[in-house]
Amino acid sequence: MAENSLEQQAREEKEEGEIIYLRSYSKAIFLFPLFLTTIILWILQYFLNESAKPVPWLGFVWILIFFINIFAVSFDISTTKFLIIILIFIIVLVLSIFLILPSTLNAFYKEVEHIEFNIGMNEDFYMVMTLILGIVLLITIITPRFNYWKLERNELYHKRGIFVEADRYPTKSLKYKKLIPDILEFFLLGAGSITFIIDKSDTEHLSTILRINNKAKRIDSLLSQIEVEVEPDV
Repeated sequence: MAENSLEQQAREEKEEGEIIYLRSYSKAIFLFPLFLTTIILWILQYFLNESAKPVPWLGFVWILIFFINIFAVSFDISTTKFLIIILIFIIVLVLSIFLILPSTLNAFYKEVEHIEFNIGMNEDFYMVMTLILGIVLLITIITPRFNYWKLERNELYHKRGIFVEADRYPTKSLKYKKLIPDILEFFLLGAGSITFIIDKSDTEHLSTILRINNKAKRIDSLLSQIEVEVEPDV
């Protein structure tokens, strides 16, 4: 009896492992670096705020992370584009350091020596931004819980909405394509897209799937089991 119980438990675990959940997230999920940076800067501003004035370098850090994060979310950067951007950045940086900056900065400092530039981000700013970004990320994480795809051995299941509107497709001739359209999103959360080819005229595209390589590996394993499965003779 104990052996039968163990066999049944192993079979249930195997069946559970053959269910693959696929959730397509909004690109707002990639704002999490800005969210974490804002929290850290909020804490630093609180402890460094001895003169009741915003700490200038904290504001510059926030603006830099904000620019990088918004840039990553706004554009799909393929591997080729990413390498080109890195190359251009290095060339511009080297030229600026050795040719442009020395003479330009000397002239600039002479003109604006008496001017203090402070972006002026105080504790209240960081607190408000933390709340805004936190709410956006929370909604982004919760929404896919009500709109997701589930791949099982015998069907591809799409659930939509709170009241469970569902589409079901057989997996007998199911194929799929994996794509990594944005290298920065892949670096951040391993994100990519999957397109299911149900038949010649019906395809379903899922964008911003997290941990795309892990999902693709599990899908390959599941579909390969379906392909080699042979029904026993009656």
